[in-house]
Amino acid sequence: MDVKSKEYISGLSQLELMNANGDSFGLIHISELENPSIDFYQKLSLEKAKKVGANAVYFRNFPESQRPSKPQLYIFDFTSSERDIVEIHKNIWSSTEVRLYIVINKSEIKFFNSSKPVEHFKGGDLYVSPFETLKIAGEAIKKYKEYSGKKFDNGSFWEETKYDFGYSETAYEKLISQLKITRNQFLEVIKLDRVIASKLLVLGILVKYLEERIDIDENGNETRVFTSDFFNQEKFGWSNDFTETIRKGNEFTLNLFEYLSNHFNGRIFYLSEEYKEQIKEIDLSPLADFLSGMLDNNQFVFWRLYSFNYLPIELISSIYEMFLEADNTTGVAYTPSYLVSFMIDECMPINQPKENFKILDPACGSGIFLVSAYKRIIDWWRVSNYKQTGEWILPGKENLDELKSLLKESIYGIDIANEAVDLAIFSLSLTLCDILSPKVIWENLRFDNLSENVVASDFFDWYPVNKNKKFDLVIGNPPFIEYGLRETKINSLVSELNLIEQVPNNQSALLFTILGMNLVKKEQGLLSFILPSGPLLYNNSPKPINFRRWLFSEYNIPQIIDFTYLSNTLFKNKGNEKNVAVSAFFLENKVPDKNPIYHITVKKLKTAKERQYFEIDHYDFHKVGKSDAIDNPFVWKSNLLGGGRLVPFISRLTSFQSLKDFLDKKRKNGWIYGDGFIKGKNDDELVASDFEKKKGGYSEASFLTNLDYVEPEDFSENGIQNTRKNTSKYFQWPRNENIFKPSLLLIKKNIGSTSIPVFFSDAALGYKNEIIGIHSPEIEKEELKKVFNRIKGNSIYRFYILSTSARSGVSRSTKTTLQKDILGIPFPENEKDIELTKFDEILVSDTLKYGLEFLGKDTNVKVLKITSEQELISFGKIFCEVLNSLFEIESKKYSLKNIYKTDSFICTVFEYDNRNSTSIMLETEIDVENHIAELVYNNLGTNYRINRVVKIYDGDLIYLIKPKELRYWLQSIALRDADETIVDLYNAGY
Repeated sequence: MDVKSKEYISGLSQLELMNANGDSFGLIHISELENPSIDFYQKLSLEKAKKVGANAVYFRNFPESQRPSKPQLYIFDFTSSERDIVEIHKNIWSSTEVRLYIVINKSEIKFFNSSKPVEHFKGGDLYVSPFETLKIAGEAIKKYKEYSGKKFDNGSFWEETKYDFGYSETAYEKLISQLKITRNQFLEVIKLDRVIASKLLVLGILVKYLEERIDIDENGNETRVFTSDFFNQEKFGWSNDFTETIRKGNEFTLNLFEYLSNHFNGRIFYLSEEYKEQIKEIDLSPLADFLSGMLDNNQFVFWRLYSFNYLPIELISSIYEMFLEADNTTGVAYTPSYLVSFMIDECMPINQPKENFKILDPACGSGIFLVSAYKRIIDWWRVSNYKQTGEWILPGKENLDELKSLLKESIYGIDIANEAVDLAIFSLSLTLCDILSPKVIWENLRFDNLSENVVASDFFDWYPVNKNKKFDLVIGNPPFIEYGLRETKINSLVSELNLIEQVPNNQSALLFTILGMNLVKKEQGLLSFILPSGPLLYNNSPKPINFRRWLFSEYNIPQIIDFTYLSNTLFKNKGNEKNVAVSAFFLENKVPDKNPIYHITVKKLKTAKERQYFEIDHYDFHKVGKSDAIDNPFVWKSNLLGGGRLVPFISRLTSFQSLKDFLDKKRKNGWIYGDGFIKGKNDDELVASDFEKKKGGYSEASFLTNLDYVEPEDFSENGIQNTRKNTSKYFQWPRNENIFKPSLLLIKKNIGSTSIPVFFSDAALGYKNEIIGIHSPEIEKEELKKVFNRIKGNSIYRFYILSTSARSGVSRSTKTTLQKDILGIPFPENEKDIELTKFDEILVSDTLKYGLEFLGKDTNVKVLKITSEQELISFGKIFCEVLNSLFEIESKKYSLKNIYKTDSFICTVFEYDNRNSTSIMLETEIDVENHIAELVYNNLGTNYRINRVVKIYDGDLIYLIKPKELRYWLQSIALRDADETIVDLYNAGY
């Protein structure tokens, strides 16, 4: 029986992690591991917590029942005895499972930040300090509220905390950064071959992992992979440990690798004779320094911060991918593990085990997707066993053959790089080590040869030979390379596919998708790829539109999870920071059904930026009908910016004549328009071949020479600040001479902060291709000025471009745009034809004021700040105005009755009556919070604490309960809430 002290229970109660009766919404003790009511995701997390000695785990549960629980913090009971907190911290930090843990002793609750490593004194001794300590008795209630279980239930703790739980000092980041430093030593100082340097580091980490692999039973008995005297052999240099073997000489190190290669089989430790000869000639001391935590000057470094026994296998499998990314800037991006886990959970839910399930990653790199998929296959095996026997077992030697068979029969990968394939095989084999005991690893484990499962090949070469193979799941992150028409092999392959629509610019990721779908089983198979958002969602040029129509008509797409908000965060890795908008696409190999596509727009919140998990709430879900997906090119951008009424509003604006239509009509009057010149190379850099008559060839343009011109940086919404004299003679794209003559209107390809930058010139003026010029004859000068006046300061045009452009709000610079976006603005002959309603103006204002900023900025974002009382009142007015447009009668209408602000949420109460008054309740009104909690509990049951957005109908009262951030209380959100409420009321018979 698990006996808990009164101090321990008191501490948990004061933090609202459990109540006085011992009930809790997210707290599960390790002693409950065998409880059949605990789901399988929680069981796996409890196992990890048990391994580091925790007493309990507090979980974040989600209102969507299919979404797995996420462990938020570990809890340690020190009320009866103290334990080594440094060792505990090392283990938790190395495991990367949670970023916060608490220790409860007889008088205090201590909070520790496990996203950061232990610290060390100058002498090298390790220590760790809590970042917060609360007294169990006598602490102010408000202080406990900062760590309330309610804040973990709805995720608000991570958004509101003042402490840094980011990933920059996590075990993942620290290890990768130190590995890169050591690898650079090999490459730059020792001049070792890149492949061999990577191989040595990976093998070193593997041996280190096996050396530290330890289990301690309930009686304190240890079992290890390597016995205490394993290295104390002549062939290993009579050493005490692995690093000493390295220092004793290269011969002994090579003996060790050869011995382990023979012992384990599977070529994991195999080194070719060529590699061996090169290794014999180099100084391996940097490897020993790295693995032992010593630099050349004997400084203390990071290695002692780690507990290798607790490092996730996914980390080791991601190492080479990071190396490859650092060496290659075209197409390769290390996939963060939390994104991989998210996709595996979506594609392979743990509670839905399947048999004979085959998985392919056609661009597997070092195998991070394959490792996660194989771990889920093992999870499925355990779940199936549990359902049959009622026992939750850890596999032992008697299960080894079955687990190895599952690996051989289920997991397949392809990659163009041989060394990546070697590491993928190595990582998959290591996955078995992660779940088996050290004794079984050494005595029973022999790695299979997986060279037929994971193949070194260009996927475009592999596919024609293997196109008849079929898989249940094709998953991965294919490279983003635009081949264009330059690759003969690619064009030959594409022509053989007989595609109805051309793949935009022969984008490799889209080619992988088409070929991958041909490998997915009909009807029941699934493809899940990380793909570029641009060509598939936001690029509205003819080719991408036609390709999208074909793809969405050919296959069933149940959901698209859009990470565009995270474009400057998701692949932001030290040393190779990428800015790319991506989405996770899920495609089924069957005819599209009638169900809508869920377009889920993941916001850039702290949990995502800190690489913990993706926070997805009610307003991130958008249903897109199949017809809209095919025929409405702007539906995706509308959803990205908020959805709801934006979709029909933008569709209405697109029905008007465009600026391009207007200008094309004016051609007959002598108007011309187009981009400015492209200079290209300096005159003194040009060679004879640059003047060849081909696209982009250079030519003389005397009309530009000695003409004043504008650099884009000198042109803002305030006009032109400076011009320069053009001294060049030759230009790559000089353009038509008349486009630089007056009357001249210049428009910069940028939506600006308050206005699209425009400038009217009565003099000839040059400008570069980041600027559009419109020339009219002198006789129509006033007509051209009218165009200037319509564009200057026009918020509708800024809004329209943001809502329809493939670049603005999506690319690195959120305000830049394309010529076609500027020319696409609605431009009816009569400006008054675009008449906005009050609600339209709200959509325009909120999108420009908040949406653009949220897409671009990482910090100090307005919509993530706490909502003011005036903003709540404004929200309430709009909400009621929409409802009353349908439900107001002579004696009754909806009005905002109360606003309750508590530590946990904001609640607005609307009443259908003849009064019209609002009152504010302050945070100190604890009874209010308890009252609302009870009300919500009665309507939603035990799930009430995990919902971020709650709507309750109670007679003539409507309760809206949401987090305190402004993004939940914008007037545009009031429109969406009101529209959804009207549907609810009609469905209820009102």
